[in-house]
Amino acid sequence: MYFKIGAEMYIRQVNTPKMEKIWRLVSIEVNHNPQITNFFKKELLEGAIDVWVNIFRIMIEKKLIKPFDPRLLAYEYFSFAIYLFFESFVLKYDEATIHSWI
Repeated sequence: MYFKIGAEMYIRQVNTPKMEKIWRLVSIEVNHNPQITNFFKKELLEGAIDVWVNIFRIMIEKKLIKPFDPRLLAYEYFSFAIYLFFESFVLKYDEATIHSWI
């Protein structure tokens, strides 16, 4: 449920032709430009993981989920979103649209 809501929010924000082109460029340049690589790692990976760590900590504190390492949960949970990003903007950029994610 949480992933579906989060994915729908993300789709609404990036579902424009201009944003698709920007994300495609970022996904290409991450291999060639150290500044883009650092931005991607810091803002899009580490930042998102930190947000999810906090969400899982709150869920554990409120006893919504069993106690477990919130960082590990965050990595496991967010890895699917990263896979979707990679699939859409690298592997299937010409074949798929963002709409096919959900």
